[in-house]
This record gives sequence, C-alpha cells and structure tokens, in this order.
Amino acid sequence: MKLKNLAATLAAALLGVSGVAQGAEVLRTENASMNVGGRLQLLGFAQKLDDGARNDERLYLFLKQGRLTLSGNVDDWRYGVMLAFGGEDEIKAPTPGISLGLLDMYVDIPVKVLGNSYVRVGQFRVPYGRERLTESGTLLFADRSIQNLAFRVGRDVGATFHTQAGPVVAGLGIFTGGGRDIPERYLPQTLGTPMVVLRAGVDTGIGEDVFATRDLQAMPDKLQMAFFVNGLYVKDSLVGHSTVFNTKSSEKPLLINGNWNPFVAQAPFNLGSLWQAGADVAARAPVGPGVLSGEVEANLGVYQNLYGSIRVAGGRAQVAYQWNPVQVALRYALVLPDERFAVGEAPITGRRSMQEVTPSLTYSFKGFGAKIIADLPIQLGAPVIFEEAVGSYVLTEQPDQTTLLKKGAPISRQNVVAARLLVQASF
Repeated sequence: MKLKNLAATLAAALLGVSGVAQGAEVLRTENASMNVGGRLQLLGFAQKLDDGARNDERLYLFLKQGRLTLSGNVDDWRYGVMLAFGGEDEIKAPTPGISLGLLDMYVDIPVKVLGNSYVRVGQFRVPYGRERLTESGTLLFADRSIQNLAFRVGRDVGATFHTQAGPVVAGLGIFTGGGRDIPERYLPQTLGTPMVVLRAGVDTGIGEDVFATRDLQAMPDKLQMAFFVNGLYVKDSLVGHSTVFNTKSSEKPLLINGNWNPFVAQAPFNLGSLWQAGADVAARAPVGPGVLSGEVEANLGVYQNLYGSIRVAGGRAQVAYQWNPVQVALRYALVLPDERFAVGEAPITGRRSMQEVTPSLTYSFKGFGAKIIADLPIQLGAPVIFEEAVGSYVLTEQPDQTTLLKKGAPISRQNVVAARLLVQASF
C-alpha cells in the first residue's frame, strides 16, 4: 500500500473518535474525584538512506502508543497513574520478571505551611529538560528530536518537593537513578550518591509546573514566557555483579550507554559519576489571527570514572504558528558528540556534529482530541552502521546496534531523509 493511501486509511479510522485530551470525569464525591483518559497513536514512517544490502527506501507502520491515564484527588492529596500498552518498548528487567508497562504512579502530598507546595512520591518523570517533559500527546512533531537521545532522563522512582510562589516555580528531587519498573531485589552493594535533580524557573503566564509543559492550544491575550534551568548529579553504585548505570533498562542517555561510552562498563567496575546541566525558554504571543510560539533549549552532560571521561553538548530550537485548526512548525536540533564515543577501540562518531531539521504540519479535530501530524525529519551527518548481508541501521534511532562494531561492521555518516505521518486520538 502506498504511503498516501495508508495515511488516508489511518485518518479515516481515527477521526470519528470523540473526547478531549484532558480526560473524562467518571467519579466525583464530596472529597474525591477521578478522571480517565486515553491516547492512541498510529505512525506511518518512510525513510531513505544508502543501503549496500537491501532497499534504500523503507516503509513502516506502528502502533506507537496505546495509553490509559487516571488522575484526581482525595481531599488535598492528588494522584496520577499512566499505563502503556501497544507498541511501546517493553522493559526487560533482570530476574524475576518483566515490566507490565507502568509509566507513572504517584501521589502529591500537600505541604500546607509552605503555601502552594507539595511532595510528589512514586514513579514519575524526573523534572529535567523541556523537550523530555513535554507530554508526547502535545508534541508539534511525530517524535522528539535527536537531542533527546543524548540527554533523556525519563522516569524514575523517588520523591520531589515542588512549589510555586507567584511566577516562581521550583522542584528539588531525589531518585534511585536506576530508572522505572525496577523489580524488588536484595543484592550486595556499595552505595554512591542517588540522583539529585533541580528544575527552577519563572513562568509569566504559560502555566507550567516542573513536571510537564502545557498544551499550547488556547489563545493567549498577550505575550507569555517561561524560563527554566535544570541540573542533576548522580554517582553510580555497585549492585551485585554490575552497577546501577549498567542495569538501567530504559531511557538511557548516551553518556551511560555501554554501547557508546567505553568507560561506563569497563571492568572491574568503579563508581563513576554523571552530571547534566541545561536551560530552556518558551514564549508565545497572539500574532494576527493565530498564535506564534517558540522554544530554545541547551544541555551539557559529563560522565567520568577512573578509566576516563566523556562529554556531550547539544540543543534544540523550534518555532510554530497556530491558526486553528492548522499548526505549522520548524525544529532544529544539534548534538556535539565526544570523539571518545566508541565500542572497544572502534570509534562511533568522532567530533563531527549530528544535526536534524524537521518541518511539520498539524491538523486537529474534535477540539484537539484527534489530530494528524505530518513531518519531514532530515538528519545531517547521521552515523549509519552496516551489517554485512543484512543492511544499514541509523544509530540515532537504534543506538544499541553499535555492538556490530565488535564484528568489524563499518560506520559512515549520511544525510537521512524521512517522512512521518502520526494519527492521534485522545480523550
């Protein structure tokens, strides 16, 4: 089936789904409430690159997301739950089991003596980085940019104190550093330092907290801005036969991926450290009949242990114009890799930058409960690895394929062009 026909079929199947993205209230009593929401995403994906063994053109169809959310309150306590089904990554945890797809489960406990302040406890997004904190259902593109690969932190288990006083918003959290969906285990260990994370900033009207950016669909009546700074530090811990960094099963940034960082998994293990710092700004304002918005984000990360150190820098900038029900956007992303990214003695990237330019077009239906996003990500200088008699893999999309370097597979830099069509329905 041609991609054009595929897009039409997907759109027709989903546009009849009603509802709004905020979810539906299913319970309200004198002291409690519950909202239920869900999201379905279908992704059609076409790509072109040089492949010495198979077709240069590729075509895929995925159920990208199938999610269910619960949220509400009991008295002054707030709670949230998010479950992932469908085609999302399965987290293969160490024995004794595998993940059942839990993304979030947390409770916000009010600290009344400090005003609008809470302590969030459970499993939830680590408050770091604007792009990573943007809910995937409100992205202006079919997926996050390549800079997410380098700096993603994702979800973890821990607690965060967060507060808001006028325009000032801040959160300070402590997490295990081992990621989400970790099974109960009792292993010998040498403790390092848990992940300590800070996100703080000023919001003059967008209405954000430290855990999530907001859906920018509503029309503002004046200029709105938000500026935040982020920082995190964690020192690895020896756990059983490995370390926390090396057993983290999902959402690893490149700096602690043993298939990119030659020092993090080097034996005998020692207590390496990771820190990241960044800043981001967002602005939106009414312009003509619609809304003009923009975002800029920059990050720097460093890993070091007794064997060596490695660092990566990067950033992202995007601009969008919304004129209901149409929204157009353009995004640029950049990653400056460390020349020491390698598998054994085989280098992966050298110093040459990895860049991505992505224009997009969104059309929304049903009060933004359903929408179609078409975008065209163009990667400039993407590292591509070739497996003999099988074909080529774009390493920014499948970073763990670098293990092929152990078999002598060559790496080249290519300009990779793709076209994506995302159909989303939510309630």
